[in-house]
This record gives sequence, structure tokens and C-alpha cells, in this order.
Amino acid sequence: MSGQPAAFMSYVRFNDQHDDGLLSQFRERLGAEVRAQTGEEFAIFQDRNDVAWGQNWQQRIDEALDAVTLLLVIVTPSLFRSPACRSEVTRFLERGNSMGAWDLAADCKANVFRARNKE
Repeated sequence: MSGQPAAFMSYVRFNDQHDDGLLSQFRERLGAEVRAQTGEEFAIFQDRNDVAWGQNWQQRIDEALDAVTLLLVIVTPSLFRSPACRSEVTRFLERGNSMGAWDLAADCKANVFRARNKE
């Protein structure tokens, strides 16, 4: 992956393996589709591709989570039992909370709601 990823895919590896790489294919197709529509690269971090052999995997995952603007959570029954996935989601949400991102999103939603009710 060149540069920083735009998104991070949180998933359970077993589900990708069980479905013959379907989740990996989804990540590739989504990234390609966004690029086709925008003309800009849309790199999606996936641990199996973006953590190098011998690299501190937890540090690499944390760095990616701190850099992305979008978290793609692949919801499966296994996800809810995975401490690693819970940790990824928690870290992303806490970072957004510390930046005031959720307050901004709530303000935007309230403004849209008010504008629609004026019509």
C-alpha cells in the first residue's frame, strides 16, 4: 500500500478463509470502484496484506487506525467474539470522540433535519 490508507477493514480472518477470500475480494473491488468513480486511490487497510513479516502487527494496526477516516466493520457472529475486532472498533471510536467528530456529525444531522422541516 502506498501512503496512508483511507479506510480500515475490521473482520475475522476465519470468515475470509471460510468463504475463499470473499472479504479480501470485497476490499479490492470497493477500493477499485471508489478509484473508478473519483479518480483517486482509495487504499483500504487489511492486516493480511498490510502488515509485513516481522513487523510489530499491533503497532501497525494502531497506526493505520489512527490514520484512516473510515472504518469498515464486517459484521459476522465471529466479530462479536473477537477481542481484536472489539479493540479496533473501540480505538477508532475513541479517536473520533477525542477529535469531536461525533459532535460534528450530530450538528450536521441536526442542521439537515431542521432544513427539511422548513420545506
